[in-house]
Amino acid sequence: MVSAVSFSAHLTCSDLLENIRKTQLGQAHFAGTGPVGKTCRECEHFYCKTQDGKKQHRYRSIDNKPDGPEKLVHLQSAHCNCPIPNKAHRLIPPNAECCRHFKASLTPPSETRKDQRYKQNRSKS
Repeated sequence: MVSAVSFSAHLTCSDLLENIRKTQLGQAHFAGTGPVGKTCRECEHFYCKTQDGKKQHRYRSIDNKPDGPEKLVHLQSAHCNCPIPNKAHRLIPPNAECCRHFKASLTPPSETRKDQRYKQNRSKS
């Protein structure tokens, strides 16, 4: 699976080459062209759709061992849902640098959160 867009050195300006190398396939524009220090996780276009068409952020566990008293789960990759015609529909990691189509989300998902299922399972034991 290709994680980043690859371009020939003849098709690019050397000033933009680093931004092109950071760009993930599926992003609306080149990475690093948005606000400095912002990531795709903080953008309102970063989410997965459920079958009902609702926005959803998915979390997963990295390992099966609890981190202290409660297990932490990490944000998974999601799609960029910016309305760009003919854009690749690929998953983008949450820590990818944002592009020029960045719109700050009012409620960005956290990078990690406590796993409520683990807590429920532990209380039943």
